[in-house]
Formats: sequence, C-alpha cells, structure tokens
Amino acid sequence: AALSEAPLALGTLRARLGDKPPHPAELLAVLSGTDCVLPVWRTQWGGPGSGPGGGPGGGAGGGPGGVPGGGHSSRRFNLAAAQAHGDATQGHFALASPLLAGGLPASGPELRQVAALLRGDTPADTVEPGRMAVWRGLGIVD
Repeated sequence: AALSEAPLALGTLRARLGDKPPHPAELLAVLSGTDCVLPVWRTQWGGPGSGPGGGPGGGAGGGPGGVPGGGHSSRRFNLAAAQAHGDATQGHFALASPLLAGGLPASGPELRQVAALLRGDTPADTVEPGRMAVWRGLGIVD
C-alpha cells in the first residue's frame, strides 16, 4: 500500500513495515522479482537531487541540468539510468517518460541509445525506426 502512494527509498519502506522488517536484500528481491517495483540505484551520486555530474541536476550540457534542450527530470533519470545500467545485458530497466505514469521497458543497449540522443550524439548502435517513433511520441527524445 505504501508504494501506491509514491516512490519510496528502501529504508523508508522498511520503516513502514513495523518492528521486524525483512532484510533489505530480501525485500528488494521479493518486490523486484514479482515486478512490483523497478529499483533505481543511486549510490554514486550522494542522494536525492544530485545527478550524474555530481551536483544538483547533473553535468555538462547545453540546457538546464546539463541536458541539451531541457533538464526535465525524466531526461536526467534516463541519462543516469544509462550511466548506471547501459552496459547490462540482463535485468529489468525502464525509460522515464514525461507522458507516462510509469516507465517504458528498455534494455541496456536502448538506455545507451536514448542517452546518446539526449546528449546530441549519434548512437553507436542503429535505432530501430519503430522504437524511435515510440520514444519521440512519449517525449523521451526530441
């Protein structure tokens, strides 16, 4: 029920579970294994509001927050997700969209492709035209 209110840090969720909450790894395994949650790992940035560049909002780039053409939280999230998980060959990942209440499932290579497009670079791998249309339609890329 707590997760239906808003996204929560694992520690906050455990605190809501009473005097004997499950071990963090056990809770995370159950929630992610049943596709109830999509964990977001942020250990390298020091907490809420910090971005991939180390400061609030992120690193170098043309627009606010270091993201060319924007600085929207969904773009910052997608750049951070690509930095953290872009090399992954397995796992459950998603692209944030300003038009969806949730994420759009994506692979590690797709995270890298979107990050390249957000930075104004050409993706190393060819993007399928159908995927590009979906990403544009959902406001993930311009």
